[in-house]
Amino acid sequence: MRFLALLFCLAFSASGAMLAGNVNVNGVANCNSPGQNCQGTTVGPQFTITDSWLITQIEIFQNDGTNNTGATPGPIGFINVVTDEVSSWAADPSSTDIHWVAFPNAVLPAGTYRVWNSDPAGWSYNGATGFADADNLQHIGMAVAYGNLAPSPVPEPSSLTLVGVGGVLVLAARRRRKA
Repeated sequence: MRFLALLFCLAFSASGAMLAGNVNVNGVANCNSPGQNCQGTTVGPQFTITDSWLITQIEIFQNDGTNNTGATPGPIGFINVVTDEVSSWAADPSSTDIHWVAFPNAVLPAGTYRVWNSDPAGWSYNGATGFADADNLQHIGMAVAYGNLAPSPVPEPSSLTLVGVGGVLVLAARRRRKA
């Protein structure tokens, strides 16, 4: 029984806490769906982190709402809403045209981000994901992102300095004092 509990804990902690998520089972569409008239920019769900996070998994959903097809998986990631800087990763080879997944295992600094998609016109959305902003311009793509607080860097207890003097190397060690 302990083995099963340990296995469950390892599986649960592998993807981490949910940072963003707006996936639901309602019918979906995208900007490429017949009869859709998407204006403005398609954007993903937004989230704010106050500390650096280790991003473990990102998933987005591409579905035309008619033929249940999407697009060839491409890069997915995050866009910083203040700087417009994009951090993206290639979709995992296990991704399908409808379900794109990336496993970045990369640190995302504190800030406010939106999930980003290299093919926003094909990004699934519906009324339950927000469908559009107050101006009815921005359609919200279905996405999920997981991560864990990034570990704090551990300061080194001492540093070494190599100095060359007349063909002789001198090794100097210096210990840091605790404050």
